[in-house]
Amino acid sequence: MGRKLLFLTALAVSAMSGTQAEAQNLSSRSAAKAPAKTTMGFHAQKKGPVGQLMRAGSPTDYGTPVEVINEDFSLMTAGTYGQPDSTVTLTSDEISKYPFWINMLPEFTHQPGWGGHFLYPAGGCVATSYSDGGNLNTPMLDCSANQGVVFLEFKARTDQGVASQPILVEGAETYNMSPSWDQLGSVLISDVSPEWKTYTLKFYGAGPYTMFNLVKQQMSQGEEVRRVYFDDVRVYTIKPFIAMPTALPHTDYEGESFTAHWTKVDGAVSYRLNVYSKDVTGDDPFNPQTTVNYLLQNQTVTDTAYTVDGTESGKTYYYTVQAVNADGKVSFECPEMEVYDLVPPMMEDATVAADSTYTAKWSVVPSAEVYNYWAYYQCVATRTGKFEVTNEPLMGLQMADGSEITWSLDDPTFYSYDNYVIQPFQKQAGWIAKQGIPFPDCVSVDGFQYIYNHADAGLVSPELDLSKDGGKVSVKIDLRGATADVYNNDGEKETRTTQAAFALFNYDENTGDYKQAELIYDKNLSDSEFKTSTVTFTKGTSRSKIGIYAVYSPEHLYMRNLVVSQNYNAGESLNSPFYYGRYVQGNETSVKIPQFAVTCPITHKVSAVKTNPTTREQKESDFSNTKQVDNVYNSVAQVSLTDSPVQVLDGKLVVKGNEPVSVYTLNGTLVYSGKPMGGALTVPVQGGAYVVKTGKESVKVVF
Repeated sequence: MGRKLLFLTALAVSAMSGTQAEAQNLSSRSAAKAPAKTTMGFHAQKKGPVGQLMRAGSPTDYGTPVEVINEDFSLMTAGTYGQPDSTVTLTSDEISKYPFWINMLPEFTHQPGWGGHFLYPAGGCVATSYSDGGNLNTPMLDCSANQGVVFLEFKARTDQGVASQPILVEGAETYNMSPSWDQLGSVLISDVSPEWKTYTLKFYGAGPYTMFNLVKQQMSQGEEVRRVYFDDVRVYTIKPFIAMPTALPHTDYEGESFTAHWTKVDGAVSYRLNVYSKDVTGDDPFNPQTTVNYLLQNQTVTDTAYTVDGTESGKTYYYTVQAVNADGKVSFECPEMEVYDLVPPMMEDATVAADSTYTAKWSVVPSAEVYNYWAYYQCVATRTGKFEVTNEPLMGLQMADGSEITWSLDDPTFYSYDNYVIQPFQKQAGWIAKQGIPFPDCVSVDGFQYIYNHADAGLVSPELDLSKDGGKVSVKIDLRGATADVYNNDGEKETRTTQAAFALFNYDENTGDYKQAELIYDKNLSDSEFKTSTVTFTKGTSRSKIGIYAVYSPEHLYMRNLVVSQNYNAGESLNSPFYYGRYVQGNETSVKIPQFAVTCPITHKVSAVKTNPTTREQKESDFSNTKQVDNVYNSVAQVSLTDSPVQVLDGKLVVKGNEPVSVYTLNGTLVYSGKPMGGALTVPVQGGAYVVKTGKESVKVVF
C-alpha cells in the first residue's frame, strides 16, 4: 500500500507522502516557471496517461454520438492548399484574458474560443507555418457527459512532395484555466502525409473545461519541420449502450497473485477482464515502443473481483475491464489500473552481540530497491497522569552528511532538503522535516516551497499510538515565523509572517492511506522571537501521525522544544521508535541500543521500497511482521560475584558503590530508585528477574 495521506479540507497542506525515493539533497529556492510563450504544448501540473489512437473499430460500436463541436474552417476562405495566405492575421492577444490559448479572431470560426500560433488560412482549412511549425487548440469544451470519455476527430495532411510529418495531439482538463491542469494524455502521430487522413483519438477523464491541442514542432534532433494542414475538427462523446466500469485498486497482493476489483455496472450480466504486462523500448518519450504481454485476455467474470494467479513477484501488471449487457453489447474498456507492488519482507531472528548491539535481518523482496527499518523500545507509565510521548529539543542538529551548520537566524540559508531526517534526535527517531533544513538551535521548514512549488513544508512525526485518553493529544512547540513581501490577486503588496498549521492524520484501513482528521492553525507567530504554541487534538488513534506545516507566507517556519503528551494510566505503555533506517541497502542492518532503551523490550519491523520509473512515485510495501528482538539482555552484563557492583547476598539484592540505583523489571517498569549510604544499598525487592542501573553499568540479575 502507498503511504499517501489524504486530506478532508481545502487547506493547502498537500499530501504528506507519495514522494520519490530521493536522497537528502539540498535544493535552493526556485519557483516553478510557467511555460515560455514560444512553447506550444500543454504544461499540466501532472503527467497524464497516454491517449489512444483508434486504428480499428468505431466509437459508434459502443453507443450513440453526442456532438460537442464540429469545425470545418469554411470561414477561412483566403489562401489555398499549397499556398496559405500568410498576410492574414488569424489571432490577437486582445480577445481574452488568456491570450496564449484563446486568441483566434471569432470571425474565422463557427464557435469562438479557438487559439493557436503560426497559423494561416488555406482555402477552407488551416495551416501551420512552412518551417516554424505551429499549434491549433480548440476552445474549452464541456466534455464531462458520458463518464468523461471523449473523442477527437480531425483530418490532416502535408504539402505535396514532403516527407511524412509527426504531430503531437494533447488533451487536458483546464478547470477554466486554473493554475494547474490535468492531462488527459498525448498521442504522437507520425504518418501525416500529402494525402488527407482522418484520425480519431480517445481520451479519458474529460471535464467541463477540456481543451485539445494539435502541435507541429520539431520532435527530434535534425528533423526538418514542414507545413501541416488541419480540417474538420470534431469533438464528441458517446452515449453508451452500457456504462463503463471503473477499475479499483487491487488487494491481497501476494507476489504470485493479487485480486483485481472494479465497480458494479447496472445492466451488466458479465465483465471482460484483461491483465497484462508491458515491455517498453526506445528512447523517444513521445513515441515509446510498447509490447503488451497478456496474462488474461477477455476473461469472463460475473462478479466485481477476480483473483489473478501466475504473476511474477515484483513485476508491474495492469488490468482493464469492460461491462457486457444481456444483448451482448460491451462498454468501453476502462482506463487501466496499475499493479505496482511489493510483498512485505519477513523479519528473521536478530543476532545479538555483547555490547548492546544487534544485527537485524529480513528476507529479500523481489524488485525492492531499498528498505525502511524501524526499531522500537517499550516505555511504561509508572504513574497515572501526563506522559510524554515525544520530547525533542530539535537543537544541536547536524546537516544530513554530518557537516557543520554555517548559517543562523540572522543570516539564514535559502536551501532546504526535500526530506531532512532529524539528527541527532534525543529519544524518538523518525521525525522528518519536509522542505526542511537544520539551524544551530532549531529546525526550519521553508514556506517558499509550499507557496510557489506546492510542496509539503512541514515537520512530520513517525507513526505513533495516540489512542490513550480517548485520543486526546497535546502538542507544544516553540515557533517563530519569518516575514516576506507578497503580492495579492489585486497586485497589492502585503507583508506576511509565516503561520503554522497543525494536522493530525489517522491511518485508514479501507484505503491503506493516512487521512487528515483534524486541523488547527496558529496565525499569531512573531518574526522576532519564539512563541510557545500549544494545540490539542481529540481524535488520536493507534496509528496516527502529526504534522506541523508552514503556511501563508513564502518564508521559514522555525521550530524547537517539541513535546507531545497524553494522559496515561499507570502501566500503560508506548512503543516508541529509537532507530529509523531510511533506505537501507541490502537485507540487514546493525543497530546500537541506546542507554535509555537497554532495559526495555525491543521490537522491530521493516518495509520494502521501490520507485516507479514512469511516475517517479515511491511505492512502499506493507510492513513485515513486528518481531521482538530475543535475548536482547544478553547484551547487558550478567552479574559476577567477584567484580560486579550488583550482588545477591543471603537472598537479598545488594548494590555496592555510591552511585544512584534504579531497578527495572524486564518489561521496563521502574520498581525502585535510591542511593547507597556508606558504600552499599540493600534493595527492598522480592526475588525475580531485574535490570539494575547504577552509574554507567546496567546489570541483569535473577535471584
